[in-house]
Amino acid sequence: MIHRSIRAAVAAAIAFALPAAALADGNSPFTVGVGKFIPTSGSSSVEGFAPFPGTSFGQTGNVSFELSFGRNVIPGGYQITAMLLSQHQTGSFASISGPVPADETITQIPVLFEGAGSQFGPLRFGGGLGYDFVSHRSLPGAASPNGIVGDTFLELGMSSGAALEAKYFFGGHSALSGVYVGVKTRL
Repeated sequence: MIHRSIRAAVAAAIAFALPAAALADGNSPFTVGVGKFIPTSGSSSVEGFAPFPGTSFGQTGNVSFELSFGRNVIPGGYQITAMLLSQHQTGSFASISGPVPADETITQIPVLFEGAGSQFGPLRFGGGLGYDFVSHRSLPGAASPNGIVGDTFLELGMSSGAALEAKYFFGGHSALSGVYVGVKTRL
């Protein structure tokens, strides 16, 4: 059931983004995007506990969204970006009472202040720093995964304000690191 709703949301976002990209004049300070988050540390847990002997952790990415503001408004090419990144973690933890299942969906909302370091024709490189708000079930004794997050990105501009984008996220919890690949357009 949840997969159908995700597919419907992706289809709606693409259906909205394609005509919007064709009509955009390129001057709006807002951009929206849709893509996929791919965890880069698939064998680590968000909680930082050791896996139960004989089991392993797995992480898979889900559909994710992006909203940015300020690219043509804030001097210097800076922008404020908020993203909704989702991943699914499977596995189990070792505990005093035995293995504890760790199957859950983890949602991250990084809010970043980003700047474009270089632009070469349609290619734009940059990065940012911000705070990552993480929502997941917490086990007793687990440290909060919320914290400082950074990103670096590569953007390939296309016609009518649309762009292909790849971002790498890194922070204090390796289990929350990953790559976002998506398409975005100006509103």
